[in-house]
Amino acid sequence: MAKSVTVGPLFVVCWDGTVTVDDQQSALAGLRSAARARPGPLVMVVVLGESLHPPAAEVRKQGLEMIRSALALASALEVVVAGRGVLGTLQRSTARGVALVIPELRGRVHVHESLRAAVQHAATVVDFAMAEVVQPFARAGLSL
Repeated sequence: MAKSVTVGPLFVVCWDGTVTVDDQQSALAGLRSAARARPGPLVMVVVLGESLHPPAAEVRKQGLEMIRSALALASALEVVVAGRGVLGTLQRSTARGVALVIPELRGRVHVHESLRAAVQHAATVVDFAMAEVVQPFARAGLSL
């Protein structure tokens, strides 16, 4: 299940529960729409919630293509891998490793522990102040 919102130069998708190929396609369609509506650069922020189930084979198969498509539209992809302790750390480390090993992702895909960290990093990619996004995030039910 996915929830998405555009806040300034950020297109944010929050995934929890089970993600389907349709969810992936819907997120890309939302990113395309946000890119058309915004004249300047855009950053996609993907939040992978703690209750996210392991993806089905088809979702995993489409995952890298989705990332490539997103990077064709966005300046960067900020990924939040929620979770604490050893498991959360391992998941983030794995995601960082993938982003380093695949050349076209290197330097454009960044993995974070929190939404706040992802948004702070996004502010170094596109020009905006944190104060600009706090209220819109709160209205969308997202907490920094």
